[in-house]
Amino acid sequence: EGQRHVFVNIPSQPLWAIRRDSVFSMKICCGAWATKTPLLTSSVRLIQLNPEWRIPHAIMTAEVSHHGGDSAYFARHNYFIIRRSTGDTINPKNVTADQLRQGGYSVIQHSGPRNALGRIIFRFPNKFDVYMHDTNNRSAFNAERRTLSHGCVRVERPFDLAKFLLPDADEWLLDRMRMTIGMSPQSDKGKEFLQKRQEEGNDSPIRFMSSQSVSPAVPVIIDYYTLYPNPETGVWETWRDRYEYDDRIMRLLKAYSKR
Repeated sequence: EGQRHVFVNIPSQPLWAIRRDSVFSMKICCGAWATKTPLLTSSVRLIQLNPEWRIPHAIMTAEVSHHGGDSAYFARHNYFIIRRSTGDTINPKNVTADQLRQGGYSVIQHSGPRNALGRIIFRFPNKFDVYMHDTNNRSAFNAERRTLSHGCVRVERPFDLAKFLLPDADEWLLDRMRMTIGMSPQSDKGKEFLQKRQEEGNDSPIRFMSSQSVSPAVPVIIDYYTLYPNPETGVWETWRDRYEYDDRIMRLLKAYSKR
């Protein structure tokens, strides 16, 4: 008890970052009704910066494949296509919808601010291939019901979560991460580095690193409670049964009680 960990409760829609002596929270977006976020326990082991999004085949089939041959669509969404057997990049106008559905090609979204994963992704082993990540759709956090993802957990303040996962990181490491994802440095060393680049007229993207390991790994729990003590206040609270799991359980219990 008291171990540093991340707790996501789907009905209440926050992420709680919990230490022995403190807790802070942030909003999340989680899976839509058709693509519910799974319940799991794992450990965050890796933070990736500026990730590319390799679109899962099911999503690609349902949402992307019918745009096969439309190079303007792929350009608008910053997508590119590779042939899986060779890794070669293929011009979208030369790939049909049927070819995309057949599985011989992968559709990938370039990294950067327009990427659906945002600028940071938090990796943890799980059989569902879900993770926590930033997003390019910040307005979604203003909604009351934020069940809209394909199953992953989108986090409101990803860099605050990164700092929580890296409690021993010095400011220079944090600044290298900040500048890699387009944020301003906070340390004197980082500010001097950026000023020197500007004086030299160097406006190329800063890429200090592509990832940072989390060691020791930090446990992450994604669970589903409609009644639970708020980790920040200790007060028991009730939340909406967003996936209607409680309703389903009650129907089963009523059916069982009539036997």
